[in-house]
Amino acid sequence: MSLSDLHIPVFPMESTLKPRVLGELEKKDSTLQGFTWHTFLLEGASLIGTLEAMDNAYGRSSLYRIQELIIRPYLRGGALRFFNKDCYTSPERFRNEWLIHSALYRAGFPTTKPMGYGYRSVGMGLYKGLYFSERAQAMPWPSNWILDKDEINGLVKNLLTLCKWGIWSPDLNATNILKDPSLGILFMDWDLARVSTLKPQYLLDRYKNRLLRSLEKLEAPLGIRSIINNISWTDPHD
Repeated sequence: MSLSDLHIPVFPMESTLKPRVLGELEKKDSTLQGFTWHTFLLEGASLIGTLEAMDNAYGRSSLYRIQELIIRPYLRGGALRFFNKDCYTSPERFRNEWLIHSALYRAGFPTTKPMGYGYRSVGMGLYKGLYFSERAQAMPWPSNWILDKDEINGLVKNLLTLCKWGIWSPDLNATNILKDPSLGILFMDWDLARVSTLKPQYLLDRYKNRLLRSLEKLEAPLGIRSIINNISWTDPHD
């Protein structure tokens, strides 16, 4: 299935932006505290409820939950985060993640369900953003490195499918891979993902290098690193 029409939202969004208040957070994080956010949400999704900070999981921090809705603030990585933690020049980055994530979900790719995004202006042409997804009944891969045969096949197929479709997601690392007891291996977090014109074989090499770096950082077993290192390009079955 082609993902060439990513400019067309695949889920209906609210026709107009409506302000919603998320409420107060713990003092340790003031990113969302007391501000009004403009949101695009799937029909039926709600920001009404108790906002809970979720525990840091293997390098993933600043995640929040309202009932079954996961909220991820946009935060910069690398050295840039010391100068600009969470401000962006346009809400387009948040919308782009929504478009590619929802397109992948509709195409049947194993990922969490996208629920929407939000943003607020902080002045001087800068914005802070939020991303909403449905909570998965899954565990982060680093919490249990063991993979059975079906999970290995699912992990390999997911990588090959992304390469076949020409999707490059630079944030894909071991902490963004989930093990779901019923759905198998899920990939998540599509910030900065884009449609690429690179050949599938080259994309696969980039994905492998990215994953191997994160596996080494997380001190994953050598057997797990070997599984990733030994993946070679084959056309995945539809």
